[in-house]
Amino acid sequence: MRCPLLVLLVLLVTAGVASAQKEVVLLTSFPKELFEAYKQGFEQKAPGVRVIVKQQQTNQAVTYLRETRARPEVDIFWVSAVDAFQTLKTDGLLEKVAIPKEILARIPAKVGSFPLHDPDGSYWGFAVSGYGLMWKHALYRAAQAARAW
Repeated sequence: MRCPLLVLLVLLVTAGVASAQKEVVLLTSFPKELFEAYKQGFEQKAPGVRVIVKQQQTNQAVTYLRETRARPEVDIFWVSAVDAFQTLKTDGLLEKVAIPKEILARIPAKVGSFPLHDPDGSYWGFAVSGYGLMWKHALYRAAQAARAW
């Protein structure tokens, strides 16, 4: 899917969340090189609404959301750690969001047997990342590294 965050940001505008205010506050652990294109794309699609980005490491961001619970300042929390969303859900800090069926149809529900979304609609997956391992064969054999994970 192209620009999944942009789609979710535009959804907020069409749902009236951002259109009633002049700014959307995004809390993320991602670097500027990643979020800046989404920020600019959103601001072009929603003239007059400015995206304010607050960057924090994921654990710090969860703490910040807990500390500001009485007066929430963040509209969107964008990190890659599923456990952070589950923690916030358990703490009652997430609002459910209904995504239109036509958009939901473009986002896979699972990768293999792993669900990408919260079944209650408290959070939605937006990306799947691959990881790779590499090593020097000579050092691997010399150290007799683990042969099973």
